[in-house]
Amino acid sequence: LAKGSGAAVLEGRPAGALGLPQYSTLNKYYVQDAIEACREDVHEIVHLRGGAVYVAGSAGQMPKDVRAAIAAAIGGRQGLSEAEAEAYMRNLESSRRYQVEAWA
Repeated sequence: LAKGSGAAVLEGRPAGALGLPQYSTLNKYYVQDAIEACREDVHEIVHLRGGAVYVAGSAGQMPKDVRAAIAAAIGGRQGLSEAEAEAYMRNLESSRRYQVEAWA
């Protein structure tokens, strides 16, 4: 999550600086888990401060799971229905504040 330049940070801090576990094959802690753990920060940065989300990685299930986690974090804090949260995500995409680069 980034405001301005510097994707792959949460408000200028790498994920490890937030005390979040780093991914390993043993504990299977994924980015969507970090989004859930930091949902209030995600809401503040993306919704309140106008930040952007850049997702890069495997084209498998990850992009869908990350998108759902962002929608749940913002939708939950805003009291949005599923349909409203989906519309919010489409708005982020059309304004280029939610971008995905995924490969097989």
